[in-house]
Amino acid sequence: EESSDYWAFHEDVIQASESGDVAAVRSLLEGSVVANLVTRFEDSMQWTRREALGIACANGSVSLVSLWLDDGGLQLSDRCFDPPRGDSDPYNVGATPLRIAAGHGHSELVRMLIARGADAGAAASDGTTPCYAACQHGSVDVLRLLHTCGVDLAQSDEDGTAPVHIAAARGNLDALKFLHEHGVNIEARGAIYLDTGEDEA
Repeated sequence: EESSDYWAFHEDVIQASESGDVAAVRSLLEGSVVANLVTRFEDSMQWTRREALGIACANGSVSLVSLWLDDGGLQLSDRCFDPPRGDSDPYNVGATPLRIAAGHGHSELVRMLIARGADAGAAASDGTTPCYAACQHGSVDVLRLLHTCGVDLAQSDEDGTAPVHIAAARGNLDALKFLHEHGVNIEARGAIYLDTGEDEA
């Protein structure tokens, strides 16, 4: 019962973030109850902020992401929950705002985050980079932006999976073409875990 006011705040913030209601989020952040909740539930409030930022990044809301970074006490390097993209991606991954935006194909938001100084190569908790995530989504516009930052388009994760492998596995031919045109060996072998549950080379 003591934490019921925090959970009410949490639900309001998440709902406003999911609907992209910048005015509602701003009103909640400026409300008189926030300072009290931060004092009593500091860690939980940080978790709420990061979850809301992850949602805003997944939805591509430049204005809402800007609000969280400017007035919400969050940083470009904060690890947020990356909302699942569907039944084949049922778990949340801890990722930077840029990694989340790249994975959902939001080039305008990626451009804004890069302009603010986001690390274009920062990997998520599952080892996937923004480049890997862009290939997973098939977003050539995001790949182009990352390439201009000097990102290594061929970098593989600890399991030997590179962006080219995930682009091939997902059938994202435009991403494969972009990688090939920028010097990546599209015939490079590597391990990849497919949705079938089988390891392929």
